Amino acid sequence: MARGTDVYLAIKPQVDLQTPVPDTTLVTGDYLGFDSEAMGGSRQSVQARTIKRSSVRKSASSANGTIAAGGTVDFTGTQLVLDKLLPLATHTSSTVQWFKSNGSGGETVASGPNDAGAYPKVTMTPVDAATVGEKAAGVHRNTYTLLDGGKLTPFTLFIGMMGGEGAEGNYTRKFTGCKINTISFGMRVNDFLKITTDIQGVEKTLPDGTRTPTYPLDEVEYSYFFDGASAHIKAGNMADLVEIPVSATDLELNHNLNTEDYRLHAIKRQSLDEGITDVSGSFEMTAGARGIDGTLNAVSQLQNDRAFLERLNLEAKAASLEYRYIDWTRPIVEGALATGSTRTVLKLAEAPLSLRPGDEVFYGSGDTTNQDSTAKYRVAAVDVAAKTVTLAGAGLSSDPVEGTEIRIPSMLRIKLPYIRLEEPDFHARDTSTIRGTARFSGFSGVTIEHIYKI
Repeated sequence: MARGTDVYLAIKPQVDLQTPVPDTTLVTGDYLGFDSEAMGGSRQSVQARTIKRSSVRKSASSANGTIAAGGTVDFTGTQLVLDKLLPLATHTSSTVQWFKSNGSGGETVASGPNDAGAYPKVTMTPVDAATVGEKAAGVHRNTYTLLDGGKLTPFTLFIGMMGGEGAEGNYTRKFTGCKINTISFGMRVNDFLKITTDIQGVEKTLPDGTRTPTYPLDEVEYSYFFDGASAHIKAGNMADLVEIPVSATDLELNHNLNTEDYRLHAIKRQSLDEGITDVSGSFEMTAGARGIDGTLNAVSQLQNDRAFLERLNLEAKAASLEYRYIDWTRPIVEGALATGSTRTVLKLAEAPLSLRPGDEVFYGSGDTTNQDSTAKYRVAAVDVAAKTVTLAGAGLSSDPVEGTEIRIPSMLRIKLPYIRLEEPDFHARDTSTIRGTARFSGFSGVTIEHIYKI
């Protein structure tokens, strides 16, 4: 019998909704670690409502109707999982190329779909700001965007049921024409980033046999942990985003797929068209917590106001929100210092690509995972044109040395430039600390930045 450890999951983009990909095209990077899955297929049972005695009902009074496929898959937010899911959960463009086997275990470029033995591959094209050299070294600086009227890329999902003995055999649950209907990002204290997906597909089949999953040999499957997570808000005429002292965050993208598009003379879904993408989420915090420092509006002059969130809702102000998840176990070189650097203004040889105000940088060599490291500095401002990074406070503890590298953490940054916040549910229920949840809805311009090395 199969156990959870005998199961693998793999995802491969499709050329279009109705063209599945074979499992023979699966390679390292397609196989993903997952926490749990609840994928399945279903078939509608239809019965005629003709009034008859039950003893004379015929089999013709019932029939099998339409089929559907779908379910949920939960993941831990590793770099490999995000690398695979983010292009599928956001609106991106794609390029189709055709390949065929070269007979020696490799492949060559085919002349097109009519070339004998040709099979398609889909290349995803988010905006990647990484240099050519960085991409060759496995570094990516991707930006994904939610577009009005945008399309999602379909994919085939494989769940291999291994562990069979003797004549039992192994088999695969294959879900084709899949799209991510909803994806949720959740973070809690003492936990890793959790990702939950609702996936809908066109069809489920049961091919015989399984593949042998392959995973990267290097330790690249590192995850975002709670101690690198934060939430930041800006409202009214506040100049900068400020950190909110939260204990949990959630965010959901819901593409509202139309799962009921069936036609006569066909049992499968004809499409899974995208609706309007809804963006919603929440964060949990202690009521009256100090730490939000900024001005809500020119009248009230709310400086470090404990009622900041409640006033934000009552005064009907829109806000900007940003969730950040960082990981220092796999730092990325942002650049090297050039002549003209000072203790507070670092001039780089090349323009900074991913730094934003409020980020941390690591100066020089040393252990980047040490939270108390004196080599970490907060960024106050970034000037891409001038190639400078201004540090907050007193800056470096000694004069900078030309050629010294500054590094940044791998990060996932979800930016919501326009949200409406509901009134937080801060209510006294007992003698303990009052905690509550603030819920919000996001609107246009949502982007996700994923800066990482694999």
